[in-house]
Amino acid sequence: MHKWTQIGSSFLLLIFPFIIYLALQYGSLDQVSLALVSIYTIRLFIRKKDHMGKKSIRQVPLLIFMLLALLSLLTKEVKYILLQPFFLSIILYCILFLSLIYPPTVIERIYMSRKKKLSKSLKAYCRTMNKVWCLFLCINAAGAFYTAFYCSISIWALFNGLITYLLAGALLSIEYLVYRVRINKHQENISIQTDESIQS
Repeated sequence: MHKWTQIGSSFLLLIFPFIIYLALQYGSLDQVSLALVSIYTIRLFIRKKDHMGKKSIRQVPLLIFMLLALLSLLTKEVKYILLQPFFLSIILYCILFLSLIYPPTVIERIYMSRKKKLSKSLKAYCRTMNKVWCLFLCINAAGAFYTAFYCSISIWALFNGLITYLLAGALLSIEYLVYRVRINKHQENISIQTDESIQS
């Protein structure tokens, strides 16, 4: 059940810009803001119940998003809702950046979950990719901020709901392909060293 909840939440996060676009086209800002405040409050309550007695950093984004929706409701300004993708990029950037200071990096942890032991070269590659993702998130945050303030809501939805994920998907694919090449090369080197040891 928890797994399906996570999948559902991830899917809603992906299509969030388009949901907001359609909601604002057919409803008022007050209705959209109030609906978001209600949803985030319920989500916070559920997570607080799930993590009773435990500190959960996952509640921080929800608190920020709820505050933004509340600000939109009180000020009648849509820009606060539109800033949610910007703050999401900033939060993810902070998580990845902090992992550079306090290793292992986020990327290394992901690959370690698949392959428990990583070579020094693979660890270095993970660290490099962690920096690349930090750069990507900085650029994406800048784009999200710009579209929230200086573009139409349709352009905002297109950038944050499609272009961002296409670019992230392309970067993720390149990262994984390079990782597989390095894994294969590492395994070949081990095989060569093993053969040389046997022959000697």
